[in-house]
Amino acid sequence: MTENEVSTSGDLVFTPCLRAFFVYYLALFLLWIGPWFNPDVGLPVWLGFLVGLIIVGLFIYQKFGSEYLVTDQGVARTWRWPSPRRQDISWENLGDIRVVRGMTQTLLQVGNLVFTDKSGGRMLFWYGLGNPHDIKDQIDRKRPR
Repeated sequence: MTENEVSTSGDLVFTPCLRAFFVYYLALFLLWIGPWFNPDVGLPVWLGFLVGLIIVGLFIYQKFGSEYLVTDQGVARTWRWPSPRRQDISWENLGDIRVVRGMTQTLLQVGNLVFTDKSGGRMLFWYGLGNPHDIKDQIDRKRPR
C-alpha cells in the first residue's frame, strides 16, 4: 500500500491517503473556479481564494501533520503541529476496532478506524485510510493474543 511504510523497528506507519480529501478538492474547485466563471454567484473572487487557502492549510495539517502507528506496545496517533504530541492505547487496553465510513468514503475506498480503550480512556480515531479493512486486518495480525 502506498499510504503505509514499515520502519526498521517493525512498526507499521500509516498516513491519510489523498483520496480521503475528495471533499476538500471539490470545495477548492468551487471556491477558486466558481466565482471566475459566474460572478453573479455572490462570492467575490478574493474571498473565494482566501477561503480556498484556508482549506489548503487544513488539508496540509491533516495529511502531513499526523501519523498512525502500530507498535509492539499498541496503537498510537502522533501529531507534529502545533506541538508534538501522542495519543496511544496499549494492547492490554485495546478494545474493539471499528471501520467507520460514509457513502462517499465507501465509493472512494477510504475510511476511518475507531479504537476503543477498555480502561475508560479516550477513543483513538484514525482518519482517511485507504482500504481500511486491510489495515484493520494488519492490526489484528500484529495484535498479541
